[in-house]
Amino acid sequence: MKQQRHSSASSSSDQGSQSVLGHLMQAYWEVRAFYEKKKIGNEGLKAFKKARIEALKPPLAVQPLEITPLVLRELKPIKDRPMAALKRADANGTVSSKCPIIPLEHLEATPSMQYWTHTEVNINAEDEFTLSHIPFLGDAEDDTSFCADLMKTFPDGIHGTVNGCGEYINDYILAITPMTRSGHAYIQTKYVNYVLPLEEADWYGLELNTACRKLQDREDATRAEPMKYAFEQQLIAELRENP
Repeated sequence: MKQQRHSSASSSSDQGSQSVLGHLMQAYWEVRAFYEKKKIGNEGLKAFKKARIEALKPPLAVQPLEITPLVLRELKPIKDRPMAALKRADANGTVSSKCPIIPLEHLEATPSMQYWTHTEVNINAEDEFTLSHIPFLGDAEDDTSFCADLMKTFPDGIHGTVNGCGEYINDYILAITPMTRSGHAYIQTKYVNYVLPLEEADWYGLELNTACRKLQDREDATRAEPMKYAFEQQLIAELRENP
């Protein structure tokens, strides 16, 4: 009788878990369809194509600058002032060397120069929700600072096209959605090279100041024990074994 009750209870719990799993999967596919069709298929791709078109447009014709060469006037001595001379005489009073001094006119300084550097086109998006799902953010690029800044604004995840999930869906939804064992095995096998240990993942994306504070908190929480206490306990144990 107890076995029958236990089997009926386990079957009812299995049916309940299957029902909950079915509702979760249904909600997952609805959210995914909304992401792919409306947000990504419409808004995201429009912004992407618009940015690509703007980037591929030929640059506007730039009129050449008219550069007027700087003509230096001929240097002439000032007539209003007499020419001076630097003389050097020896002990006998004979001039041994003479150097004329000619005052020159004042010249204005040349104008300062300005330089322009070409920069890449900015990514335009209609809202920050669409920006968090831009499909052309390759996570194979070594641009950790840019991704770290985006993670502050979009904690649900940033999508890449090289090492990402391969589809424009939210990583957070994919992580919390229950799947079958075969689905978990497929994800684990496909991305086994990108799995981080929990200790390392806990520090991923932190700023330097935040990481320093976290390290300080861990060190403060761990009370250091002086080695003399350990040596004392070891000595007592040895004396008890060999009285």
